[in-house]
Parts: sequence; structure tokens; C-alpha cells
Amino acid sequence: MFRSLLATLALGTSLVHAALTPGYSTQTIQHGGVEREFKVYLPSNSIYTGLFLMHHGWTETMDSACSYGEIEKYAEEYGFVGVCPQGLRYANGETGWNVGTCCAGADSAGTDDVGFIRKVVEFVNAEVSIPPGRTYAGGFSNGCALSFRLACELSDVIFGVGCAGAAYDHAYSGRGVLTCNPANPRPYWSQIGSFDTFYSVTDSKAGWRKYATEVLGCGSATEVVYNQDSVTCEEHTLLGPETHQPFPSLN
Repeated sequence: MFRSLLATLALGTSLVHAALTPGYSTQTIQHGGVEREFKVYLPSNSIYTGLFLMHHGWTETMDSACSYGEIEKYAEEYGFVGVCPQGLRYANGETGWNVGTCCAGADSAGTDDVGFIRKVVEFVNAEVSIPPGRTYAGGFSNGCALSFRLACELSDVIFGVGCAGAAYDHAYSGRGVLTCNPANPRPYWSQIGSFDTFYSVTDSKAGWRKYATEVLGCGSATEVVYNQDSVTCEEHTLLGPETHQPFPSLN
């Protein structure tokens, strides 16, 4: 589901970690007074094309994100380093990311997930060589919502977002969650299924248009660039050099 984004990919903390060698490894760092985990996949090539962060959804795990994101497959195909961070588990037994108004208890706990992801990126860059400007974030559902937050608050580190199953600036309590004034506005690719029961196509399109027009300065007009096989793709065009913001809807 993230092939469109992945195809574009041609530590100041105490830590305990396994050596980064080709394949998967589980890494641990300290952040916010707690131990945080993430999985790293190094492809077999030794010159890496970029870094892609895949964030799991509400109640899910880093293992599930690596699995349905097909990180191993695409990392080997495109040569990037794949990372699947783990959200904290809270007293209710659920895992999740702090996106302002949810999820799992991360918001009420005030968990600094943005700071955690910054340290994850710093860790990887200290271990292997990642080309400048080639670090991207993605995820599903709550993990997608976190990726939107990273585009707003971590734009010095994240250079683009591609994710599924969420809506920009929208959580379970409604719209208006994020204050998004990034130092470096970044493009994003957003996808929603037409049967999504948490976020609708209407919500996701509204969020996509809001980000494209208010954050990136795109014009209000969109263009359908693909419409077949139960998939409809629209694009906003940036008012400048050939930059597009695609939005696919899957039936």
C-alpha cells in the first residue's frame, strides 16, 4: 500500500542496542524516562537510498507495522533502511501514539512521541549513512496521524509523509487538533479506504485539502489523475515547481 511513496526513495542518549547488520534487529533507547523500542531493517545493499519510518496503528505493534507495510520486501527492492517504532503500552493494555487527542492514553499521559522519533532518526544516522533529505514517515491509522504530526513538528528531520487510514488534523474528538506551522513544509501522500469506519473518505479528503492549501500553499483545484480498478487518485498542484499532493481512495 505504500509502494507509491517507497518508489520515490531511490545519538544524544544512553542506549542499549544490537549491532545493525542486514536483516531485522530490535533496538532500545531511553527517552522521557522510559525504555523505548523500535525495529530496524537493513537491506543487503551497503549504500542506502533513504530511511523510511513505518508507524503502527492503535492497539498494534512494531511487528505488525513491519509486516503489513512489507518493509523487508520494499527495503530490498528500493535499497532504503526501514524502521518500525513501537508506541508505549498504557494501563488499559492498549498501545498508541500521542497525536493530540488520542490514542490509548498517550495524549493524557503527554507522551513525547515526536521527541522519541527524533532520537530514533538520530540513532540510525549515527549507525549507517543515510543520504541528506531522504528520511520519510508513514503509517496506518493512529500511526498515520502521528506521521502528519511529524510533518508539522519535525520538518527538519522528516522530508515527506505517505500513509493510510487517517485524516490530517482530525482525531476522534473532531477537527482542529494540530497547529501546523512547519519550518519546512513537506509534501504528503494520503490514502483512505471507502469502507473505513473510523475516518471517512470525506474526512480524509478534507484534511488532505486543508494541508495542501494551508500548509503547502497549493491552489484549491484538484485533478483526478487515475480512476479505475476501484481506485481513484486526485492531485493538488503546488503553486510552484512541479510538486504534487496525491490522494488515492480505494474501494
